[in-house]
Amino acid sequence: MKLQGKTLAEDIKKVQLPAELQNFYNDHIAKNVDLYGEAPTVTKLIDAWLEKANAYLEANAPKAEPKKEEPKAEPKKDTEHVKVVAPKKPQPKAEPKKEEPKAEPKAEPKAEPKKAGKKSGKKVPAALFKTGAWVIDNNSEKAGVISEKLRYDDERGCWLYHIEYVGSKEQSLVAECDLARTRAPRTVATTGELVPELSAEIKIIKRYIALDGKKLSKLGNEPRLALAALQKMIINKQIRKTSKYAKYINDMQDSLIKLVNSRAKDAEITINHIDELRKIVAKQNISEISNISRAFVALIGKDNKQKEAKSLYEKLLKYNFKGDDSAEAATMKKALKAYIDGENETVYATARELQGIFGLAGI
Repeated sequence: MKLQGKTLAEDIKKVQLPAELQNFYNDHIAKNVDLYGEAPTVTKLIDAWLEKANAYLEANAPKAEPKKEEPKAEPKKDTEHVKVVAPKKPQPKAEPKKEEPKAEPKAEPKAEPKKAGKKSGKKVPAALFKTGAWVIDNNSEKAGVISEKLRYDDERGCWLYHIEYVGSKEQSLVAECDLARTRAPRTVATTGELVPELSAEIKIIKRYIALDGKKLSKLGNEPRLALAALQKMIINKQIRKTSKYAKYINDMQDSLIKLVNSRAKDAEITINHIDELRKIVAKQNISEISNISRAFVALIGKDNKQKEAKSLYEKLLKYNFKGDDSAEAATMKKALKAYIDGENETVYATARELQGIFGLAGI
Protein backbone atom coordinates (compact mmCIF):
# COMPACT_ATOMS: atom_id res chain seq x y z
CA MET A 1 0.00 0.00 0.00
CA LYS A 2 1.27 3.48 -0.86
CA LEU A 3 0.46 6.38 1.44
CA GLN A 4 -1.06 9.53 -0.08
CA GLY A 5 -0.88 13.07 1.36
CA LYS A 6 -4.57 13.88 0.92
CA THR A 7 -5.79 10.65 2.59
CA LEU A 8 -2.90 10.23 5.01
CA ALA A 9 -5.04 10.44 8.17
CA GLU A 10 -6.99 7.29 7.09
CA ASP A 11 -4.18 5.46 5.23
CA ILE A 12 -1.78 5.44 8.19
CA LYS A 13 -4.25 3.35 10.24
CA LYS A 14 -3.87 0.50 7.72
CA VAL A 15 -0.07 0.17 7.82
CA GLN A 16 2.60 -0.71 10.36
CA LEU A 17 5.55 1.73 10.45
CA PRO A 18 8.78 1.71 12.50
CA ALA A 19 8.77 3.69 15.76
CA GLU A 20 10.90 6.52 14.34
CA LEU A 21 8.52 7.26 11.44
CA GLN A 22 5.38 6.75 13.57
CA ASN A 23 6.65 9.08 16.36
CA PHE A 24 7.54 11.79 13.87
CA TYR A 25 4.02 11.55 12.41
CA ASN A 26 2.42 11.77 15.87
CA ASP A 27 4.58 14.74 17.01
CA HIS A 28 4.81 16.90 13.89
CA ILE A 29 2.27 15.84 11.24
CA ALA A 30 -0.91 14.49 12.87
CA LYS A 31 -2.16 17.91 14.04
CA ASN A 32 -1.52 19.59 10.69
CA VAL A 33 -2.34 16.85 8.18
CA ASP A 34 -5.47 18.73 7.07
CA LEU A 35 -3.23 21.59 5.88
CA TYR A 36 -1.68 19.39 3.17
CA GLY A 37 -1.86 21.21 -0.13
CA GLU A 38 -2.78 24.53 1.55
CA ALA A 39 0.28 25.52 3.59
CA PRO A 40 3.52 25.24 1.55
CA THR A 41 5.72 24.54 4.61
CA VAL A 42 3.43 21.79 5.93
CA THR A 43 3.07 20.23 2.47
CA LYS A 44 6.86 20.13 2.03
CA LEU A 45 7.29 18.50 5.45
CA ILE A 46 4.63 15.82 4.77
CA ASP A 47 6.04 15.04 1.28
CA ALA A 48 9.50 14.44 2.78
CA TRP A 49 8.02 12.11 5.39
CA LEU A 50 5.87 10.26 2.79
CA GLU A 51 8.94 9.55 0.68
CA LYS A 52 10.64 7.79 3.63
CA ALA A 53 7.47 5.99 4.76
CA ASN A 54 6.61 4.67 1.27
CA ALA A 55 10.20 3.57 0.73
CA TYR A 56 9.99 1.53 3.95
CA LEU A 57 6.61 0.01 3.02
CA GLU A 58 7.85 -0.95 -0.45
CA ALA A 59 11.04 -2.52 0.94
CA ASN A 60 9.15 -4.51 3.59
CA ALA A 61 6.08 -5.55 1.60
CA PRO A 62 5.47 -9.38 1.91
CA LYS A 63 6.26 -11.17 -1.32
CA ALA A 64 3.53 -13.54 -2.53
CA GLU A 65 4.82 -17.07 -3.19
CA PRO A 66 4.03 -18.33 -6.70
CA LYS A 67 1.26 -20.93 -6.77
CA LYS A 68 2.30 -24.38 -7.91
CA GLU A 69 0.28 -25.49 -10.88
CA GLU A 70 -1.28 -28.91 -10.41
CA PRO A 71 -0.95 -31.23 -13.41
CA LYS A 72 -4.17 -31.40 -15.39
CA ALA A 73 -5.77 -34.82 -15.46
CA GLU A 74 -6.23 -36.13 -18.98
CA PRO A 75 -9.88 -37.02 -19.77
CA LYS A 76 -10.53 -40.73 -19.92
CA LYS A 77 -11.72 -42.07 -23.21
CA ASP A 78 -15.03 -43.99 -22.96
CA THR A 79 -14.74 -46.59 -25.63
CA GLU A 80 -17.53 -48.85 -24.42
CA HIS A 81 -20.46 -46.42 -24.37
CA VAL A 82 -20.75 -43.86 -27.14
CA LYS A 83 -23.75 -41.57 -27.08
CA VAL A 84 -25.19 -40.30 -30.29
CA VAL A 85 -26.44 -36.75 -29.93
CA ALA A 86 -29.04 -35.51 -32.34
CA PRO A 87 -28.21 -32.21 -34.05
CA LYS A 88 -30.05 -29.21 -32.63
CA LYS A 89 -32.60 -27.50 -34.77
CA PRO A 90 -31.59 -23.98 -35.77
CA GLN A 91 -33.58 -21.42 -33.77
CA PRO A 92 -34.63 -18.06 -35.22
CA LYS A 93 -32.27 -15.23 -34.30
CA ALA A 94 -33.69 -12.69 -31.84
CA GLU A 95 -33.77 -9.14 -33.08
CA PRO A 96 -31.26 -6.91 -31.30
CA LYS A 97 -32.80 -4.64 -28.65
CA LYS A 98 -32.70 -0.98 -29.37
CA GLU A 99 -30.50 0.82 -26.86
CA GLU A 100 -32.23 3.63 -25.03
CA PRO A 101 -30.28 6.88 -24.88
CA LYS A 102 -28.34 7.10 -21.58
CA ALA A 103 -29.25 9.92 -19.26
CA GLU A 104 -26.36 12.34 -18.81
CA PRO A 105 -25.03 12.30 -15.23
CA LYS A 106 -26.03 15.36 -13.23
CA ALA A 107 -23.09 17.51 -12.26
CA GLU A 108 -22.82 17.58 -8.48
CA PRO A 109 -22.23 21.03 -7.01
CA LYS A 110 -18.65 21.48 -5.88
CA ALA A 111 -18.20 21.63 -2.14
CA GLU A 112 -17.11 25.05 -0.98
CA PRO A 113 -13.79 25.13 0.90
CA LYS A 114 -14.24 25.12 4.63
CA LYS A 115 -13.57 28.43 6.24
CA ALA A 116 -11.80 28.80 9.54
CA GLY A 117 -14.18 28.82 12.46
CA LYS A 118 -17.11 27.44 10.39
CA LYS A 119 -17.51 24.36 12.58
CA SER A 120 -18.12 26.29 15.75
CA GLY A 121 -20.33 28.85 14.01
CA LYS A 122 -18.48 31.62 15.82
CA LYS A 123 -17.05 34.67 14.10
CA VAL A 124 -13.29 34.29 13.68
CA PRO A 125 -11.40 37.13 15.41
CA ALA A 126 -8.79 39.07 13.47
CA ALA A 127 -5.22 37.81 13.79
CA LEU A 128 -3.06 39.79 16.24
CA PHE A 129 0.15 39.44 14.22
CA LYS A 130 1.08 39.90 10.57
CA THR A 131 3.79 38.19 8.54
CA GLY A 132 7.15 39.77 9.36
CA ALA A 133 6.15 40.78 12.91
CA TRP A 134 8.72 40.27 15.70
CA VAL A 135 7.47 38.07 18.55
CA ILE A 136 8.72 36.08 21.54
CA ASP A 137 7.76 32.41 21.88
CA ASN A 138 6.88 31.98 25.58
CA ASN A 139 7.34 28.20 25.37
CA SER A 140 10.89 28.15 23.95
CA GLU A 141 11.87 31.61 25.31
CA LYS A 142 13.21 32.57 21.88
CA ALA A 143 12.62 35.63 19.74
CA GLY A 144 11.75 35.31 16.09
CA VAL A 145 9.86 36.56 13.04
CA ILE A 146 6.47 35.33 11.82
CA SER A 147 7.22 33.77 8.43
CA GLU A 148 3.70 32.52 7.63
CA LYS A 149 0.16 32.87 9.01
CA LEU A 150 -1.57 29.49 8.74
CA ARG A 151 -5.14 29.11 9.99
CA TYR A 152 -7.50 29.65 12.90
CA ASP A 153 -7.52 26.78 15.42
CA ASP A 154 -11.08 26.28 16.76
CA GLU A 155 -9.91 24.04 19.60
CA ARG A 156 -7.44 26.54 21.07
CA GLY A 157 -9.40 29.58 19.96
CA CYS A 158 -6.48 31.39 18.31
CA TRP A 159 -4.47 31.64 15.09
CA LEU A 160 -1.49 29.42 14.20
CA TYR A 161 1.75 30.79 12.76
CA HIS A 162 5.15 29.62 11.55
CA ILE A 163 7.99 31.32 13.48
CA GLU A 164 11.58 31.62 12.22
CA TYR A 165 13.88 32.03 15.21
CA VAL A 166 16.76 34.52 15.49
CA GLY A 167 20.16 33.28 14.34
CA SER A 168 18.87 30.15 12.59
CA LYS A 169 16.56 28.97 9.84
CA GLU A 170 14.73 26.73 12.33
CA GLN A 171 10.95 27.11 12.09
CA SER A 172 8.24 26.06 14.51
CA LEU A 173 4.43 25.99 14.51
CA VAL A 174 3.24 28.23 17.37
CA ALA A 175 -0.22 29.27 18.55
CA GLU A 176 -1.04 32.96 18.87
CA CYS A 177 -1.85 32.59 22.59
CA ASP A 178 1.78 31.52 23.24
CA LEU A 179 3.29 34.62 21.60
CA ALA A 180 4.15 38.09 22.87
CA ARG A 181 4.85 41.09 20.66
CA THR A 182 8.32 42.65 20.73
CA ARG A 183 10.32 45.20 18.75
CA ALA A 184 12.85 44.31 16.08
CA PRO A 185 16.48 44.37 17.30
CA ARG A 186 18.28 47.63 16.74
CA THR A 187 20.73 47.54 13.83
CA VAL A 188 24.27 47.94 15.15
CA ALA A 189 26.63 50.04 13.02
CA THR A 190 29.51 47.96 11.69
CA THR A 191 31.49 50.65 9.82
CA GLY A 192 33.91 51.18 12.71
CA GLU A 193 35.54 49.26 15.54
CA LEU A 194 33.16 47.77 18.12
CA VAL A 195 34.41 48.72 21.60
CA PRO A 196 33.08 48.38 25.18
CA GLU A 197 33.45 52.15 25.73
CA LEU A 198 34.19 55.15 23.48
CA SER A 199 37.52 56.94 23.94
CA ALA A 200 37.45 60.38 25.66
CA GLU A 201 38.19 62.14 22.35
CA ILE A 202 35.34 60.39 20.48
CA LYS A 203 32.94 61.07 23.37
CA ILE A 204 33.51 64.85 23.43
CA ILE A 205 33.52 65.17 19.62
CA LYS A 206 30.22 63.27 19.46
CA ARG A 207 28.75 65.60 22.09
CA TYR A 208 30.05 68.67 20.23
CA ILE A 209 28.67 67.81 16.75
CA ALA A 210 25.21 67.19 18.31
CA LEU A 211 24.98 71.02 18.63
CA ASP A 212 25.11 71.54 14.86
CA GLY A 213 22.04 73.23 13.34
CA LYS A 214 20.42 74.06 16.68
CA LYS A 215 19.58 77.49 18.09
CA LEU A 216 21.62 78.64 21.06
CA SER A 217 18.47 79.74 22.92
CA LYS A 218 17.14 76.15 22.97
CA LEU A 219 20.36 74.54 24.23
CA GLY A 220 20.36 76.03 27.72
CA ASN A 221 23.63 75.27 29.53
CA GLU A 222 24.74 72.52 27.15
CA PRO A 223 27.61 74.55 25.53
CA ARG A 224 28.91 75.51 28.99
CA LEU A 225 28.69 71.90 30.25
CA ALA A 226 30.39 70.55 27.11
CA LEU A 227 33.23 73.07 27.53
CA ALA A 228 33.65 72.10 31.21
CA ALA A 229 33.75 68.38 30.27
CA LEU A 230 36.38 69.02 27.59
CA GLN A 231 38.63 71.05 29.90
CA LYS A 232 38.32 68.37 32.62
CA MET A 233 39.48 65.69 30.11
CA ILE A 234 42.48 67.85 29.20
CA ILE A 235 43.40 68.48 32.88
CA ASN A 236 43.08 64.76 33.72
CA LYS A 237 45.25 63.98 30.64
CA GLN A 238 42.51 61.87 29.07
CA ILE A 239 43.14 64.04 26.01
CA ARG A 240 46.78 64.94 25.36
CA LYS A 241 48.59 67.39 23.10
CA THR A 242 49.95 64.44 21.13
CA SER A 243 46.43 63.27 20.19
CA LYS A 244 45.95 62.74 16.46
CA TYR A 245 42.77 64.80 16.83
CA ALA A 246 44.52 67.68 18.69
CA LYS A 247 43.80 70.16 15.86
CA TYR A 248 40.04 69.46 16.01
CA ILE A 249 40.05 69.51 19.84
CA ASN A 250 41.63 73.01 19.92
CA ASP A 251 39.13 74.36 17.34
CA MET A 252 36.30 72.79 19.32
CA GLN A 253 37.44 74.44 22.57
CA ASP A 254 37.64 77.88 20.91
CA SER A 255 34.19 77.40 19.33
CA LEU A 256 32.61 76.40 22.66
CA ILE A 257 34.12 79.46 24.42
CA LYS A 258 32.58 81.71 21.73
CA LEU A 259 29.19 80.01 22.12
CA VAL A 260 29.27 80.46 25.93
CA ASN A 261 30.08 84.20 25.56
CA SER A 262 27.72 84.78 22.62
CA ARG A 263 24.69 87.04 23.04
CA ALA A 264 23.09 86.08 19.74
CA LYS A 265 20.72 83.59 21.33
CA ASP A 266 18.60 83.18 18.18
CA ALA A 267 21.59 82.38 15.96
CA GLU A 268 21.80 78.88 14.47
CA ILE A 269 25.01 77.02 15.38
CA THR A 270 27.23 75.88 12.50
CA ILE A 271 30.04 73.44 13.30
CA ASN A 272 33.19 73.77 11.15
CA HIS A 273 34.57 70.58 9.54
CA ILE A 274 31.34 68.75 10.46
CA ASP A 275 31.83 66.00 7.83
CA GLU A 276 35.38 65.27 8.99
CA LEU A 277 34.26 65.14 12.63
CA ARG A 278 31.45 62.70 11.75
CA LYS A 279 33.97 60.40 10.07
CA ILE A 280 36.06 60.44 13.25
CA VAL A 281 33.04 59.55 15.40
CA ALA A 282 32.11 56.69 13.03
CA LYS A 283 35.48 55.00 13.69
CA GLN A 284 34.21 53.65 17.02
CA ASN A 285 30.88 52.05 17.97
CA ILE A 286 29.83 50.58 21.28
CA SER A 287 28.95 46.89 20.87
CA GLU A 288 25.40 45.81 21.71
CA ILE A 289 26.61 43.34 24.34
CA SER A 290 28.40 46.25 26.09
CA ASN A 291 25.22 48.36 26.14
CA ILE A 292 23.25 45.42 27.56
CA SER A 293 25.98 44.70 30.15
CA ARG A 294 25.86 48.29 31.40
CA ALA A 295 22.06 48.14 31.73
CA PHE A 296 22.36 44.79 33.55
CA VAL A 297 24.93 46.13 36.03
CA ALA A 298 22.63 49.11 36.73
CA LEU A 299 19.86 46.70 37.85
CA ILE A 300 21.93 44.61 40.28
CA GLY A 301 20.62 44.72 43.84
CA LYS A 302 17.80 47.20 43.11
CA ASP A 303 14.13 46.73 44.02
CA ASN A 304 11.01 47.25 41.89
CA LYS A 305 12.81 46.89 38.56
CA GLN A 306 10.55 44.23 37.04
CA LYS A 307 9.67 46.33 33.98
CA GLU A 308 13.32 47.21 33.23
CA ALA A 309 14.43 43.60 33.79
CA LYS A 310 11.76 42.23 31.41
CA SER A 311 12.70 44.76 28.71
CA LEU A 312 16.40 43.85 29.01
CA TYR A 313 15.58 40.11 29.00
CA GLU A 314 13.60 40.48 25.75
CA LYS A 315 16.49 42.40 24.21
CA LEU A 316 18.89 39.55 25.07
CA LEU A 317 16.57 37.06 23.37
CA LYS A 318 16.76 38.98 20.08
CA TYR A 319 20.52 38.82 19.59
CA ASN A 320 22.53 35.79 18.55
CA PHE A 321 25.77 36.42 20.47
CA LYS A 322 28.76 34.21 19.64
CA GLY A 323 32.05 33.21 21.28
CA ASP A 324 32.80 34.53 24.77
CA ASP A 325 29.90 36.99 24.51
CA SER A 326 27.41 34.10 24.39
CA ALA A 327 28.50 32.86 27.84
CA GLU A 328 28.04 36.31 29.43
CA ALA A 329 24.69 36.72 27.64
CA ALA A 330 23.52 33.35 29.01
CA THR A 331 24.51 34.42 32.55
CA MET A 332 22.54 37.66 32.28
CA LYS A 333 19.49 35.88 30.82
CA LYS A 334 19.50 33.37 33.68
CA ALA A 335 19.76 36.09 36.35
CA LEU A 336 17.03 38.26 34.77
CA LYS A 337 14.64 35.29 34.31
CA ALA A 338 15.07 34.29 37.98
CA TYR A 339 14.18 37.83 39.05
CA ILE A 340 11.20 38.13 36.66
CA ASP A 341 9.81 34.76 37.86
CA GLY A 342 10.16 35.81 41.50
CA GLU A 343 12.90 33.31 42.39
CA ASN A 344 15.21 36.14 43.51
CA GLU A 345 14.22 39.40 45.20
CA THR A 346 16.65 41.41 43.04
CA VAL A 347 18.81 40.84 39.95
CA TYR A 348 21.70 38.72 41.24
CA ALA A 349 24.93 37.25 39.85
CA THR A 350 28.02 35.79 41.56
CA ALA A 351 31.29 37.74 41.79
CA ARG A 352 32.90 35.34 39.31
CA GLU A 353 30.07 35.80 36.78
CA LEU A 354 30.23 39.58 37.17
CA GLN A 355 33.93 39.74 36.24
CA GLY A 356 33.20 39.04 32.57
CA ILE A 357 30.09 41.25 32.56
CA PHE A 358 32.04 44.18 34.09
CA GLY A 359 34.67 43.73 31.36
CA LEU A 360 32.04 43.96 28.62
CA ALA A 361 30.53 47.02 30.30
CA GLY A 362 33.93 48.73 30.36
CA ILE A 363 33.87 48.99 34.15
